[in-house]
Amino acid sequence: MLKNYVISLANAQERRLHIIQEFGQKEINFEFFDAVTPDQIDELAAKFGLDITNANLTKGELACLFSHISLWQKAIDDDLEYIGIFEDDVYLANSSQSFLNSIDWIPKDCHIIKIELFDKIILSKGTKISTKDRFLIPLIDIHLGCAGYILSKDAAINLVDFHKDYTKYNGIIAVDHIVFEHYIKHGKYHSYQLNPCLCIQSDRQTNQTVISSQLEQDRRNRFENVLRIKREKINQNLYKKIWREIKRPFLQFYRWIKKIITYIDRKKKTVYLTLD
Repeated sequence: MLKNYVISLANAQERRLHIIQEFGQKEINFEFFDAVTPDQIDELAAKFGLDITNANLTKGELACLFSHISLWQKAIDDDLEYIGIFEDDVYLANSSQSFLNSIDWIPKDCHIIKIELFDKIILSKGTKISTKDRFLIPLIDIHLGCAGYILSKDAAINLVDFHKDYTKYNGIIAVDHIVFEHYIKHGKYHSYQLNPCLCIQSDRQTNQTVISSQLEQDRRNRFENVLRIKREKINQNLYKKIWREIKRPFLQFYRWIKKIITYIDRKKKTVYLTLD
């Protein structure tokens, strides 16, 4: 049986009711995992040996990161063959029951499986693995979102170590950038996307009510601040602006050629995702 955990603040009654209804209607076993709160961050940073002094993340994003890391560690401590990890604003696909109550469908060499529909188009290469009426598609490039994924215990062990080593030299970053960007490129195990997907976050599901999220607002605020700082730096340097205008025609030609090459290459690797 697959052990499913849903990360949720202990006092998030609206979200917990949503999850109880969503998983209950489909008769999927799960447990709530109390999300990390800002006052626990320093203690957990010390526990996992992570330096968060100069982290460019909000308190909400750090709490989210440590919630996921804590579940990776739980998979190790509880000796779980596989663990399903969800955030508490997901909607489940109609057919999710036959996948989320069992691990029989998971091939032995699959350790990280993204089951969430985040972007509808991904890049992939290699052989698709057929399982039931789905395909497991190897991921080769960034595909963000950590609202629904499955890890083996071996992957959990490796992710904890990988994250510690990565942050030592590159600093703390958001959890989905670790799992579904940098680990895809540099991690030990291949990451796969299940298609059709089994879940989607409320803010990406057009026909569902968006569940309010302070974390999402924190992320948007941080991204806006980063963009603002970048714009200010550009405006302060007149010489860079002049040089950019001089070289613009040459860059445009280069980018045009590059787009053609990239388009041809990506057409060979593009996969369109659905939710079912």
